[in-house]
Amino acid sequence: MKLTLRGWGRETTQHHHLVKPVANETKGYHPKAQGPIFWHDAVTAYGKIEKAALSGSFLVEMKFEDIELENWLTQFAKLKPEEALRMISRAQAEAIIALHTSAGVDEN
Repeated sequence: MKLTLRGWGRETTQHHHLVKPVANETKGYHPKAQGPIFWHDAVTAYGKIEKAALSGSFLVEMKFEDIELENWLTQFAKLKPEEALRMISRAQAEAIIALHTSAGVDEN
């Protein structure tokens, strides 16, 4: 995951940080090798950013890799299967509409 922080109301410098994956183990949090963020449960992922010296309010932009979103969906489905099926069904319908639209198919 990549974070970009922009000053809220006064952007002077953008701060770009790569979020490194962190394992949440019984003995505490431990950084993992660089790579995608892994989700620990349906709504929680841990990561570490380094060399951050910030004060004030910021707009945070989070960019996920496809594998990170897949990791999230897998964990979400394991822990909340019924909600995951509802969500996937809605997303599938949107994907079908998007494919239909991008193919230039006229609906009339």
